[in-house]
Formats: sequence, C-alpha cells, structure tokens
Amino acid sequence: MPTRSELLVLATCDELAGHGYGVVLDSDIARKTGIALGTVQDCLRGLDRESFVDLAPLENGHLTASVTPKGRQELAKDAGIVRTPIPSPDIKGQVKVVPRGLRSFIAEDKDFFLELLPDHRATDGLPESVHFWKTRIEETHADRTFRIGLIHGPSGCGKSSLVRAGLIPNLAAHVRYVYVEATPDDTEAGLLRELRNKCPELGKIRTLTKFLSALRKGQAIPAGQKVVIVLDQFEQWLHAKSGIENTELVDAVGQCDGGHVQTIVLVRDDFWTAMTRFSTQTRVKFDRDSNSYFMDLFHQPHGEKVLTAFGQACGRVKHPVTPDQQEFIELAASTLALNGMILPVRLALFFLVFQGREWTTQTLKDIGGVENIEVEFFKKIFDFGYSERRYRDHREAAQSVLRALLPGSGSEIKRPISWRELFDVSGYSSQPERFKELLRLLDKELFLITPTEQEKGLKADGGHATGASARFYQRVRSRQCQGFPGIPGGFHPQSGVSRSLNRSTTIEKEASFL
Repeated sequence: MPTRSELLVLATCDELAGHGYGVVLDSDIARKTGIALGTVQDCLRGLDRESFVDLAPLENGHLTASVTPKGRQELAKDAGIVRTPIPSPDIKGQVKVVPRGLRSFIAEDKDFFLELLPDHRATDGLPESVHFWKTRIEETHADRTFRIGLIHGPSGCGKSSLVRAGLIPNLAAHVRYVYVEATPDDTEAGLLRELRNKCPELGKIRTLTKFLSALRKGQAIPAGQKVVIVLDQFEQWLHAKSGIENTELVDAVGQCDGGHVQTIVLVRDDFWTAMTRFSTQTRVKFDRDSNSYFMDLFHQPHGEKVLTAFGQACGRVKHPVTPDQQEFIELAASTLALNGMILPVRLALFFLVFQGREWTTQTLKDIGGVENIEVEFFKKIFDFGYSERRYRDHREAAQSVLRALLPGSGSEIKRPISWRELFDVSGYSSQPERFKELLRLLDKELFLITPTEQEKGLKADGGHATGASARFYQRVRSRQCQGFPGIPGGFHPQSGVSRSLNRSTTIEKEASFL
C-alpha cells in the first residue's frame, strides 16, 4: 500500500505524462509538487518495488518514471487524493523557491520571488525596483506619471521576472495590465488581441492606434482606472523595425497619456542605439528619475543566497548548510562572478546543470571545474535521453548553427552571421518554419544566440537584404569578450589557479561537443 507521499508522486507522474505512458523526469515531479528531489526519488523507488511505476536510472543520478497499468488502477482507487504539495518545514528566514530554469518567474511565484531581489526595501516593504514602477503606474494623474517607460539591462538580468512575478501581482486593482512578448513581425497584432481581451467593450475597433486613442479618452475605462501595457523582449521589434519611419506601433503608443493608458518596454541594454531612435520617434525622453530603470547584476553575496535557496529547493543543500556545501556555493559564486557581480541567469544555468548532482566541491572537480558548465548544459539539453523532445528533434540543426557561430581558432570574437547564412547551414533550407522554431528556441528559451544591432540590410558581400534575411545573429558570448556582462558560457578569468578559466580551452571543448 503506497504512502500518502508516494500517492502524490504517483498522481503527479501520471498528470505530467498526460495520463498516458510517457516518461517523466524526477526533477519535474519535484518542481510540480514542491517535494525535495531526494524524497521524490525515494518515493519512486518504493513505487517501483510495488510495480506502480517503471523506473529507469540515468547516468547523472536522475530517475525517469512511467506509470504502469497497476499504478493507474491504484490511482483510480484513490481518486479522492488531494494533489497538493506537502509543505516543507517552516525554516525562519529561509527563502522557499521553485526554480524555473532559464524561463522567467511568473505570477504564481509572487510569494517567494520578492525575496530573490537584492534591492533595499522601500517604506511599503517592497524592493525598490518594484516600488519604483508600482507607484508610478498606479498614479492616474497624467502630470504625475509617465507616458512610456523603459526597463533595460543585459539579457538574463531578470527584467521579465521582475515584471511578471514582482510588479504585476502587486499592482492595485484599478490597474488593468496587458502583457505581450514582442516579436519581429506580430507585436502589433498580438497587442491588439490582448487589449480586446482586457477591454472587450472596444472590441469593434480594428486598429491599434484607434484603440489606444479610445483608452486615452477614457472610453471603456471607469473613472479612476487605467491600462498599462508591458512589451517584453522589445529588442525583437527593434531589431526588425528600428529606423523605419511611421510604424503602426510608434503611432499607437504615441496615444499614451500616462493617466489612462501607458506603456513600459523591456529592452536589452545593447540595443541602446535603436532605443534612442524609438525615443526620438515617440518624443519621449527616458530619465532614470521618472521613467527609466536599469536592472543591475547581483552582488556575489546575494548570488550565494540565491544559489543556496535553489539548492535547498531541489533537496541538494541541507538545513543548515554543511561546511562542504557552503564551500561549494562560495566557490561556484566566485567563479560565476565578474568583478564581484553575477548575472542572474548564470545562477539559473548553474542550477540546471547541478540539480541532479551532489553539491560538493568533489562534484565540481569531477566535471573539470565550473568552466565546463556550458558544455554540460549542451549535453543536458541536446544529448541525454531525458531532454525534451522539441530540443532533441533540433539537435543536428542546432549543432550546425552553434558551430557556425563559434569563434575561429585563436579568436574569442565571432562576427555576427546573417539569417540567410544560418538558414543555409542549418539543413532546414526547405523547411523555413522549422528554422524559425529553431531560432526561437536558441534565442528566447536557451539564451544561446541573440539578434544584434549590426547595420540592417547589409549583406556579407556588400549588397543589401530585406526582410528576415536582413537580420543578424551572434553567440551571446561575443558581448562578454568585448567587456559586456553577458549570459551563460562566457565565464571571465578569475584570480587563483583553481578558479582560472581558459576561454580558448572552453571554446575548444564546446566545439568538440558540437
């Protein structure tokens, strides 16, 4: 007879498998239930002994499981089970988190997310980064707030998480929010759809500009209410449209008055030239005291705090932390840091690689040091049998694209490559939709490539290109090699023999895997 914890794990495994015969990873069950990974593994072993699941160990210590017919029969007998997480012990002052890998935190994470922010607290108890925007957005007098606001910072610094898990859940009820991820071609259509969902009274309006004009005039909004539009990953739109005069989006957001409707754009800071053009086109000056906020990196001590929380969330770090685990965390944080600062997404990448391993200094030695973390990440995403099918299906194409973007021998900088060149090397020349999906995965989900502000329209041969073929991409490491704080992979040299990182060696290892 399975225990209550085993029943919860069994039910969750069945749910994640779509109530079929799919295989589920133990860490996915832990993330879904909130149960420590070690406990989930013990439950799975117990269920396997009773033939409720078929269990398969992986070489990295993880387990995969699929529910057997006997397991589904057991679930049918216990159909009344309450499928809610078993609460973990309440440890005073301990941050309880649900890591989301490279994906941003969302509204469901609001109860713990604010504890992950390093800012000083304002008088309302909120981190300064949240307080800054909350007070300005909730203001309904146009002359006391902004029309268009800007949140900027390097890719992977947490802009999306700040808005989705920190700001939006804490807005007052009189604010209606519309959140849209920008794309090169469909931003305007997507925004109009979301506005219609939030303001169905204006559903008959066909153009974005007229819709925002109606909101500015107070139509469909009760007195004292307002609408705030959030355009995330706005560099995607800038990459495609910057420099084009009289775009629909510029005309539309020009209707924002601040009091009835306002817009916030989230942009990578290396698109500052394009944002300057956008500022000119919209006649909005971005000022750090009123409508602009820079997302800074984490100081190393705060990075250690976040790593500790991640480790405890997956059951790899004990309460309290053991001396060896503390040494592991400090070593990892110091190696991930550049001049004492850590990009948040590096912590997420580190967690993805180490969530199935013991958090000890010996583990770091076993993989050859933290400098090998990106190679380990590649293996996890594209190589191991438990990686997601949508990644595995693109393995060969992803390897070809990433190989083309690696620096050559003796160099750490690779020139940006055009969409057309990557399209040709990917092997998807007859499958443009597959290539589009590949770029989306590598850019927006895995943070491995990024669009760049290279002069648009210029081909490698000096000619001119239009449309998608005018877009250029580069590996994210390129910015780091030029001195910018970047994202996974470009670990900078640190002092000390055991912590020094050889960039050329890392690139060679990466190339050998690709």
